[in-house]
Amino acid sequence: MFAVDGIAQKIAPKPAWVKSCAVRHTYTWFGDVNYDISLESLKRASKDAYAHAGIKHPDEFDIAELYLPYSYAGLKWIEDLGFCDPG
Repeated sequence: MFAVDGIAQKIAPKPAWVKSCAVRHTYTWFGDVNYDISLESLKRASKDAYAHAGIKHPDEFDIAELYLPYSYAGLKWIEDLGFCDPG
């Protein structure tokens, strides 16, 4: 399934592999985004990454590590990634 060189298997009994990634940017000024609604770019990127990796629903994840530059971002991003319903 994956091209493996053997290094990961030497340092971890069960290596974690990255199956997909997606990036979107809306290129807005700080005041142009309504953070109370959602980050549409994050929603679109996550849907694309999930589809590429064969993930049908976010509850298939065992763990997720998010970059959270401030506490409010985490709450909105968890919603926008589909880990919970809005609110």
